[in-house]
Amino acid sequence: MNHFKKAPVVLMVIVLAAALSTVTAIVYARPSDPPDVVVKSKPDGLELVMFIHYPKYPKAKPAAPGGGGTACPSKISGKWATKNLSFSVNPNGAVTDAAGNPLTATQIVAAVTAGFTPWDAASGLGAPSISTFAALPSSYASETRNGVNEIAWASLSAKGFGNAIAVTYVWRSFATKAIVETDMVNNSDPGFDWVDHAVVGDANTFSPPATGKYDLTNIDTHEFGHVVGLDHVTETQHTMYRYGATDEVKKRSLECGEVKGVQKNYGTP
Repeated sequence: MNHFKKAPVVLMVIVLAAALSTVTAIVYARPSDPPDVVVKSKPDGLELVMFIHYPKYPKAKPAAPGGGGTACPSKISGKWATKNLSFSVNPNGAVTDAAGNPLTATQIVAAVTAGFTPWDAASGLGAPSISTFAALPSSYASETRNGVNEIAWASLSAKGFGNAIAVTYVWRSFATKAIVETDMVNNSDPGFDWVDHAVVGDANTFSPPATGKYDLTNIDTHEFGHVVGLDHVTETQHTMYRYGATDEVKKRSLECGEVKGVQKNYGTP
């Protein structure tokens, strides 16, 4: 008769195991508010790292004019085994110039890929190959890989990142941190409007007109930092600072920490 008394215990174990199986996919979420990095374990020895770029909250330390600062932070999160990367861009975002005129698809692709230029110029990465596509990145759509590094606009609130400016998905080896694929998503939700400022001279000192929009090249220069293997830093003047702001353009240029990090991964030009 004792075997009947054990049944609830067995059932409890089964329920607990089932519950745990639903949460162990997330192996790490950086303890910030909200988390700016989330890591999920995936098959074939890979992990999916989601770098989340949030607006700068009022409580955050205000940025001082100019770039640089005294610190040169650099945090490496992964590395490509190859150079001369390729990207496919879906120019489905609503992007304007500072006067409010819509950009063409060709201009949007150029503004996106201009974000890679500083990383190429500072290292031995080499110029990327650029193509276009007309879908959503596979990492965003289904958390799967398709062998293409894709960039597009989509609703981040639909994925639980409603207050994020952009999210970069990085697929890397759990054992070696070798990067095998990346996808970038700029937020298309209401309240996240995009502009391509015509920056003249030094981006650190240039004062763009106030549009209340996010500068596309500025934000995607930061996102490309994750693509080439860099993590967020806390130095407010650096490109990899985890917060962004409307009409910010200083992230279009790299600071000493970013240069140090990308050269550690890929050498000098």
